[in-house]
Amino acid sequence: FYANSHGLRFEKSTTNHAIIYDGDPNDPSQPYSAPNVATNSAIFPATSANVPFPIIFDRDQSHVGVWIGNGEGGDGLTARLTAYNREGNALCDVRLFPVPVSHTTFLGLTDAYGRIARIQLDYGPAANSESIDNLIFGPFAPANNIRVCQQIQTACVPATNVEVNIL
Repeated sequence: FYANSHGLRFEKSTTNHAIIYDGDPNDPSQPYSAPNVATNSAIFPATSANVPFPIIFDRDQSHVGVWIGNGEGGDGLTARLTAYNREGNALCDVRLFPVPVSHTTFLGLTDAYGRIARIQLDYGPAANSESIDNLIFGPFAPANNIRVCQQIQTACVPATNVEVNIL
């Protein structure tokens, strides 16, 4: 979708691909910034269960973040956002429980060395499709920590109920 203009690709495989979902007024999962979200869509006969939503960057990034949603149904979902380097090694990840119904929670990762080549969002064994709004990313900038924050009105405050693993 955005390779030429933004230097990123949404992976398309035999099991899944990204689609733009423009919503429905009766859908409980609303975008952060209307009208569209990007959703990980399973390709029949596959389902969304254990099929993550990968995004690949043409240039390495130092920080990446997304607003997540589509957590309706069941007892709640756990989201896992993982960053990888060019060699496919996991750099860090963050988990959040529960995934909100609407796209109201921001998950972001920072790599002080600017090595993020790919991210993937995974809702695990749930049938819900991973869904994002307002993908934010940027090139290397010196940093010395990983910060997970949640946007609350105009401030980005440390998120609650998250776990950061440095791999």
